[in-house]
Amino acid sequence: KSGQRTAGAASKSAGFSWEKGRTKNPADFAVSKIDGEKVVRGPGTLNEQFVIEESKNCSIYLLDVMTAVSVDHCENCVVFVGPTESSVFLRNVKNSKFVIACGQLRTRDCEGCDIALCCRTDPIIETSTKMRFACLESGYFDFRRQLQAARIPVYCNKWHRLYDFTPNPDPATPNWTLMDREEARNLVDLTDSGIISNEESVLRVIPVTLGCRPRPNPESCMVVFFPAIPNKTTTEADRSSAFELTIEAFLDVCERNSEVGWDLVDCRVLPLSQEQGKQIFRNKKWQKRCNGRDALAAVEICGKEIHRYIEGFLSGPGRLSCPPECVTLIPLERTPEALKLWFREWKDDMQGRAIK
Repeated sequence: KSGQRTAGAASKSAGFSWEKGRTKNPADFAVSKIDGEKVVRGPGTLNEQFVIEESKNCSIYLLDVMTAVSVDHCENCVVFVGPTESSVFLRNVKNSKFVIACGQLRTRDCEGCDIALCCRTDPIIETSTKMRFACLESGYFDFRRQLQAARIPVYCNKWHRLYDFTPNPDPATPNWTLMDREEARNLVDLTDSGIISNEESVLRVIPVTLGCRPRPNPESCMVVFFPAIPNKTTTEADRSSAFELTIEAFLDVCERNSEVGWDLVDCRVLPLSQEQGKQIFRNKKWQKRCNGRDALAAVEICGKEIHRYIEGFLSGPGRLSCPPECVTLIPLERTPEALKLWFREWKDDMQGRAIK
């Protein structure tokens, strides 16, 4: 039977009057054995683990923060999984489309699934075939706040760093490939949820990176952002907000210059030790700023003569309105090694701390 299900009200308590409304309805946190239905959970309705199982031909919109999500034995479904602090598990899922923001993604025994992804850690697939991946480009007004609540860094999306536990022995037929960007952008129509407007659905919160896609130009540069130096008049919240606004302003500049060949390759947030700082920075001023606690953000951009253009922008009249101690361009001769360490060699844990 076709229809739509929205989050139900909390079940009534049979106890004291002050307990009424506290009991949650388990049905609001699960979708089971449905066919051809639409399920919508709006902002403020979840903040729990969510289960989807044994369903077919469904559209499911989970537009809230969750602790974990599991999808088992589903087929021909379209699913939007809002910011999930821990893991999203897909098991025995076939021919389905997903938009997912999570701390960790794992798939097992899946086939023919398309996934637009924002993931804090390296995604993992196992005994899964015909999988396609792309960078998440969807958004809505509450999405950024939800990502922060779920501890998913906007500027640290590892959607393309997939690890396949069971790779196909034939390299000509890999278990996963990349989805076309235009196709990924339209993978899930959020307006179909009935609570997201056309204006909201085009909001882009997460930077769209090339990741492992072919680079239009082999020339790259690396820009590193630091939070402001602490003082008695600024709070940690102020420092964090200014840090993110500076990165966002720089990425806006990169996007405006995409028509002239600037392409965002990757960005990643890491706290560095002084020992690691010495491997990245030649200047001792920057080395001393690496204390193992403050998160730094690195951005890689590619394009023809990109290092010269970025250097001119950071020192020119239209430069970022942040203190000079908050941003630096890695020297051209050190860029290849710095990129290799920051984006490929140094690992991190679920909280984003650097691990040698």
